[in-house]
Amino acid sequence: MTKRILDNSAFATSNGAIDSVDIPLTSSVDVEITGREPQPLRHVESHEHPSAGFLGPTSFLDPFNEGVHSIEVLRNSSNANVRGGTQSERAPRKDSLQIQEGADVLKLLLSIPLHKEGLDGWYEKRGYLAVVPYVYQCIESIQIQTLNGSPDRLLDLSYKIALRTAKPSAFKMDQSLQDAAKSLFGGDLCWEVIGLILNTAGRGALVSDASNLDTLTYPVFSDWRQLSRTYLHASSKCVHFCSEYGHLNDLGFHLMLADGVLHSLVYGDADYMCWRKMGDVTAAISALGLHQDSEASATLPFFHREIRRRAFWEAYTMVIDLATFLGRPPLLNGKYCSIALPLDIQEEVLSYPDDKLQVALASIDENGWNNEDIITRWTWLRAYAICLRIREDILELSLGIDSDNIQGRAQAISDRQQKALREELPPKLQKKPSSWIQRKGAAYNFFLLMKFIVFECNDFILQRALVKRTQAVSSNLLQAAHTLLTTLCIVFGNRHRLGAYNVDLPTLIAEHGIPTAAVLALELLRHSSSGPHQADPNFPRLQIIKDLSVFVSDVSYIMRPAHGNYETCTQARKTLQTILDTVISGAIESGDQAVNTGLGNEEADDNGDAPINFNEQDWLNNPFDMDFWTNLEDHPLLV
Repeated sequence: MTKRILDNSAFATSNGAIDSVDIPLTSSVDVEITGREPQPLRHVESHEHPSAGFLGPTSFLDPFNEGVHSIEVLRNSSNANVRGGTQSERAPRKDSLQIQEGADVLKLLLSIPLHKEGLDGWYEKRGYLAVVPYVYQCIESIQIQTLNGSPDRLLDLSYKIALRTAKPSAFKMDQSLQDAAKSLFGGDLCWEVIGLILNTAGRGALVSDASNLDTLTYPVFSDWRQLSRTYLHASSKCVHFCSEYGHLNDLGFHLMLADGVLHSLVYGDADYMCWRKMGDVTAAISALGLHQDSEASATLPFFHREIRRRAFWEAYTMVIDLATFLGRPPLLNGKYCSIALPLDIQEEVLSYPDDKLQVALASIDENGWNNEDIITRWTWLRAYAICLRIREDILELSLGIDSDNIQGRAQAISDRQQKALREELPPKLQKKPSSWIQRKGAAYNFFLLMKFIVFECNDFILQRALVKRTQAVSSNLLQAAHTLLTTLCIVFGNRHRLGAYNVDLPTLIAEHGIPTAAVLALELLRHSSSGPHQADPNFPRLQIIKDLSVFVSDVSYIMRPAHGNYETCTQARKTLQTILDTVISGAIESGDQAVNTGLGNEEADDNGDAPINFNEQDWLNNPFDMDFWTNLEDHPLLV
């Protein structure tokens, strides 16, 4: 879910518009047709050997760092670049295909002002204002340098950007956040920055999907999704450039993470490349040492340390989310991660001078939560990270091979979650709303409801794991599923109040709504087909029919063809509608043997329905995490 609220923290400077950004058009990034190679922007430490990146206590160099006479010459600091070779080995030739491809990417970059509607729409709806002035002034700078896209000058600029990307500048420890951002869009222009701009434009195109694409202005593109795919491919090309140049830095990590986000939005979470790209992200986390708060990271400027923490936890939540969605072991193991949660402060605080920063930090408690009665997306990220650390243990119980003491381990996880809800979250996140809180804004209501959704999802997944691994009859699964669906319906029913947060609703449907509706739909079928001595008299049949009907309507309204998970959710909606039609019409043939899904008690019921003659246990035992909606079409009750 967090991928929908991912911000470009690498660019963040303040929460307001920036009046002027001085991008030096005569700096070393300018194209001067002189044939001279560009000079390094700042001093870069020479490496005779590739840097291995973060090295832990079992590494080959760690013995040299023990004792009072430790050798620090080869040890990598937390803010150094990870390098895979020298510039001469990695930098492309000026006449190479890579430089031509880079020129094509720059040509697409110059077209972004034509797509200003989409880019502005993303930031207007999401509230990320800081980067927009930089983007347009950066593009204007490139237009001036390249005579508005002259092919020869685009090739020259592509080559010079390639050289700077292959040999990145060292980070200045005394540099402010504003100066760092300005240099990235000015003198230090590199493929990482260009890729992030294109990626942002791609997400802006998806946000614009509700409006028709002007085919006169955009004759090449048939719809916004096609436009977003074009930006995605260009963004991915920039990731490839950086990989070919043999180094990795924090900015490159931001690009990789953003590329994975856009890919999931365009092609859906089930697409293999989404999983593969998140694998690259987790590899980068370890290589850069983002998974630990080391002694070296403690010396970083405040804003740099906070941006790193935010980036790590954004990536972590995405990895666990994707593992849950696909039913696969997580690509990142939280047991090896010891990095603190980011502070619950707004973006503009990161750019404050020291005196103003200390005043702002006084507004948070000893655990890092803001003391005001507001819920920001960083409040949400902290709560979500706590939730998904527990989710990791649930995934281990569900997907792992250890079959010992399943019940006891599940109870321990449940107790841990209850303790986290009581002790780790602030009071404002502990109250559960039964409806929309009228006196609060969209952000407060959305994030508060989302907090309950993700913790309720933990309960749901845990109960499913118990049913599948112990084959035990459990009414707790139905209760967890119904509670989760009810909370989702509160969110969907207030979509007219959500504003910017409507962009997150397709993810809620795919990740939480579909599995929940699946369990309830199957139980509804079982209950409707059971004889008078087999159905649970406490089963809220009419309420579940109502809630599933509302959910089907919400899916139909919210999902659009531009959403990556559109096809999966549309298939689910049609199947759910078939189940509802079957149940409501009573079109279930009679038989001799009752259906037993193992989801509810087998007690008397007065609905008068006769049992049907078939046993679905073998069918039900197949996991439906990915294939469920395809298999469900062949369910004996729906034939």
